[in-house]
Amino acid sequence: MRQIPLAIGPGPLQSFGNFLPGGNAGALAHLMAIAPGAPPVYLWGPAGSGKSHLLHAVELQARLQGAQVAWFSATNAAPWPADDEPDWLIFDDCHDFDEAQQHAAFALFVDATSRGAAVLAAGSVPPVDLAVREDLRTRLGWGHVFALVPLGEAEVRATLRSEADRRGTFLSDEVTGYLLTRYTRDLKHLMAQLDRLDAFSLSTHRAITVPLLKQMLADESGRETSRPGAGPLPSPAGLPRGAAQVRSDNRGGSMDLALFDLDHTLLPIDSDHAWGEFMQRLGWVEFEAFRRGNDAFYAQYQAGRLDIEAYIAFAAAPLQRRSPAELAAGHARFMREVIVPAIQPQARALVEHHRAQGNLLALVTSTNDFVVAPIAAAFAIETLIATRLERDAAGAFTGRIDGTPAFREGKVARVGQWLAGRGAGWGDFDRISVYSDSPNDLPLLERATDPVATNPSPELEALARQRGWRVLRLFESSR
Repeated sequence: MRQIPLAIGPGPLQSFGNFLPGGNAGALAHLMAIAPGAPPVYLWGPAGSGKSHLLHAVELQARLQGAQVAWFSATNAAPWPADDEPDWLIFDDCHDFDEAQQHAAFALFVDATSRGAAVLAAGSVPPVDLAVREDLRTRLGWGHVFALVPLGEAEVRATLRSEADRRGTFLSDEVTGYLLTRYTRDLKHLMAQLDRLDAFSLSTHRAITVPLLKQMLADESGRETSRPGAGPLPSPAGLPRGAAQVRSDNRGGSMDLALFDLDHTLLPIDSDHAWGEFMQRLGWVEFEAFRRGNDAFYAQYQAGRLDIEAYIAFAAAPLQRRSPAELAAGHARFMREVIVPAIQPQARALVEHHRAQGNLLALVTSTNDFVVAPIAAAFAIETLIATRLERDAAGAFTGRIDGTPAFREGKVARVGQWLAGRGAGWGDFDRISVYSDSPNDLPLLERATDPVATNPSPELEALARQRGWRVLRLFESSR
């Protein structure tokens, strides 16, 4: 007979003190200092990025200071009571508000701001992308908007170990690794798995090990499939079975597709031009002559008339004169000193939003693969579609392009080739999102069901507004 564990050791209150900031230190510092009367704050990011934790932390701090807090989420059916006059008004899961909830939220928002009360809201997407009434969307974006990013693997591991220690339970690296490789890294989901595992450990009088975890999963699977009318178990990552099958088959299937340009879209700089400037700092080129050429080709690109064959010959020439060790060391410095400091949390959060939705992701850029391959890795985007530099039999650069350059119509062709290699095509996706800043990407944007002019140039922004496309500003570009 199994022992039924008592419900002891309730979870800790979600506070600022037990929030692990990771890449969200700016949002944490702002919220810790916020007071009634401050401009509204909106938090957005994928599941597991800490939105609800921070909302609860603000609520806890406010209540400890004697303030009144009103909290409404998509799980609260409207109409919402508006009798009290709270010092704090908090909205959670704004992306899921129905029509009645949107009406209630707008009325409460107007009342709160007119009284000087603080308003804090959160959703899975930035305000501009919320599918809510326009007057509520614009007000949610009035004040400070913070894009939150999920914790990295090391931080997730540390959080799970800390929670296990709080419970008086030992959680080995092997068990943690098993959880992280088989389940979504959403902390809320992982904590739920830890709850179940802790209870199963107590009921069986066994320590938490990988074999125990496997036994728990097998037992749960057996109980579920033996239940009358039971359907199939959800996939480990919490995805629909169709999405999980698409991933395991490496096909397009019913997944949505998200394609990202890089320069001035996910990065506020042009990585190709920046690499040229960095080679000048490395002393790999004659400074003044290369600067003039680099700037001239960049101006051609911005004007939409780049001769990409000539540009690649120009840009690859310095690489032909360097050893593989020199190239690797130079690019590593470039990543440390230029690219990593330029990566903004808003851009990471946008990618993670689509990843959390189970989308098929690709980085599609005209910049050459030598420059951008480590940048794609920094965003954890596995598929890179870039202009390939030709290499000879010894692996040295020839100064020519290998195949179709990923530029203008070439991007469409290269994406089509990639999809065909997966046994899929453009028509196999219900939703295709394309993010770009440049009119050079019009051929790709026109293939999208959801074209998004991202940090757009004036020309693309004018065209996007004319065609009714979304306009997204992640940051101010350096163009």
